[in-house]
Amino acid sequence: MSERWAVEMVEALRSGGKDSGLMFAEVKSVAPLTILAHDQVISKGLYINPALLVWAEGGGSRIPPELAGLAPHPYSFLTEFHTKYVLKAGDMVVVLQVGAGFYIMEKVVKV
Repeated sequence: MSERWAVEMVEALRSGGKDSGLMFAEVKSVAPLTILAHDQVISKGLYINPALLVWAEGGGSRIPPELAGLAPHPYSFLTEFHTKYVLKAGDMVVVLQVGAGFYIMEKVVKV
């Protein structure tokens, strides 16, 4: 893999991902998972890291009550992780299209 992978990915996204298959998409729903890319709602052929959907049902704001008994540091970390990392409707994601498959690579956030 090239050492410039991040630069190459950004350049491909800026060019619209024409040759690379990279694109931005909006998460329309998480249960069931659907995305909006190129004005098309896609619900089949989606592939994703399951960690991006952990506890995402119900709007993406639920941390299991049984975790509240953890020491404060791990619980606050899990809460922050869940808020920033887990997908919610309206989030933007980077998607790689390969044939008929759509691989959701990562959530996109403003910095």
